[in-house]
Amino acid sequence: MPPTSLKPLLASRNLVPALAILERTTPLDHLPPTVTDNDLLALLGSTLSVTPSQQASTSLRLRSFQPGFSWQALVDLAAEHEVLPPLIFALNERALLPPLPTKLSAQTREAHVTTRLASAYDRHLARQSDLEQQLLTALAALNASDIVPVLLKGAVHLTAQGPTWHRSRSMRDLDLLVRAADAGKAHSLLLSLGYRADRNPPPLDRHLPELWLPGRAGTIEIHTEALSFPARYALTTDEVWSHARASTLKGTRFQTLPPGWHAFHGLLHHQLSDRGHVRRILAIKGLWEFARVGAELSPDEWNAIIAHAEQRDIFAMLSSWAVQANRLFELRAPETLLRFEAGREHADATFKRARASYRLRQTLFVADKLKFAFAPRTLALRYGESNVGRAALRHIGFLWGRRGQMARRWLGR
Repeated sequence: MPPTSLKPLLASRNLVPALAILERTTPLDHLPPTVTDNDLLALLGSTLSVTPSQQASTSLRLRSFQPGFSWQALVDLAAEHEVLPPLIFALNERALLPPLPTKLSAQTREAHVTTRLASAYDRHLARQSDLEQQLLTALAALNASDIVPVLLKGAVHLTAQGPTWHRSRSMRDLDLLVRAADAGKAHSLLLSLGYRADRNPPPLDRHLPELWLPGRAGTIEIHTEALSFPARYALTTDEVWSHARASTLKGTRFQTLPPGWHAFHGLLHHQLSDRGHVRRILAIKGLWEFARVGAELSPDEWNAIIAHAEQRDIFAMLSSWAVQANRLFELRAPETLLRFEAGREHADATFKRARASYRLRQTLFVADKLKFAFAPRTLALRYGESNVGRAALRHIGFLWGRRGQMARRWLGR
């Protein structure tokens, strides 16, 4: 091992806020921070590579001992873009964390970056365990009433029996898709377990008001639609039900999408539901999950989602997402996606936008938020109002009532 001082290996006091992000998560439709260091972004992507080689791991390990390397900066970047647990997992999986010297004092050992990150990941796993327990309890209650939901997004990873990387995927909530006729009953069953519901929920078009259990992690959402209305043309709720497969875990019954369709659903959630494609948002967490799942897909599985994307006229969107995942995390996606010119151009524009000034990005982000929120179709669907003016006034009233929360969310804070 190259000689080095202990200073770059020690976590500074500033590491505490970064690690504390493991204790909370944020909505997906927020504005990520501006990427100010291209080399640091490339380092994060290389560390999280889905096709790592021993040679690449050795190179990364040596780099961590070079002058100017900062664990603080790497941790901060990962935390800002919600991939700190995956980063810690990858650092351990690839043996990239520095070993603890045997002669460190107890205080110094506790402050060492390896110790701090191990402790942070233990807290992440404890939160995952809490969410898994809630999921199993909720499923048992639903199953008792003959309701077998489809698990969407993060909940799927809590039940995965395959590679251990699934446990590193953090989540804000648990999304359970049920038939519309069962939604009210499902909601009531969870309320009977002690869950509480938002009494003044925002206008919702795909799920009932979110539920939370006091003193426990996250929330649960009972979905009647797999995606919000801007994305349903690309993958309908009926199609999600048709693709879903039955599964069990610890005596509970549920359904999940096959890996290819799970990855595709995640893409649509980020790029259409949350308008990431139009806004050219570099969604690092979503890309990492897509890359991880995509790396395990067979050619037939890739061909199925490619054919579907072509049929729904979103091939360029799938291509851009694949190109971004390839550049950041070395996803070996099919060449037909990686070479598609429109996809490459959009990926270029997305990386360029991610490096633009925050003020510019914030202005464009909020402008699109308002444009979409007050579009006649959006207002009609959210409020069931044929009178656009009246629906707009209702939405203004809603926003005013939550002005502090909405301002923080829209401004990316």
